[in-house]
Amino acid sequence: MSNVIVWDIETIPDLKGFAAANGHVGKSDDEVRAELGDKFPKHIYHSIICIGALVAHREEAGHWIVDALGAPHVGERPEKELIASFVDKIAALSPQLVTFNGSSFDLPVLRYRAMVHGVAAPGLAARPYFHRYRTVAPPEITERSGVLRYLPTERAAIAFSICSLTADILKLAPPCIGGKSMNDCAA
Repeated sequence: MSNVIVWDIETIPDLKGFAAANGHVGKSDDEVRAELGDKFPKHIYHSIICIGALVAHREEAGHWIVDALGAPHVGERPEKELIASFVDKIAALSPQLVTFNGSSFDLPVLRYRAMVHGVAAPGLAARPYFHRYRTVAPPEITERSGVLRYLPTERAAIAFSICSLTADILKLAPPCIGGKSMNDCAA
């Protein structure tokens, strides 16, 4: 049986995460929003508020059957639960993911937010969702929750600071950027 998930996410800026990563903790939302500026925020500074999806499978006869259709949102349950249920479905089905702009926005944001909330997402590594044109995956940085595996080091350092993590906690000691330690990069 062939499975497919057609999906999209909706996001808002993660003001708390941006403040934590950029030394603005304790400032008002308006002050943090001003520091964030008018530009589209980096992936890591988005918070998922809705995941809309259609889940379907192909029967042996060749026709598609819709198994589920919905758009759960943070008005119904917390972001962490939205992400956990979605990545659990991906892990269970190992589907073909269909989305507009998914590899450049939706998947990276999903991966970052799973990491921020400590949601294990091994299903995201079950298929080459992040490496469509690569035959060899890049080196692993860490396997915390199965989601930081392919983050470039600079972005991993930002993610660590948002989560209040340090390299010591994650038992990492590799050089980071320009010879700095991961602790220096996360600060």
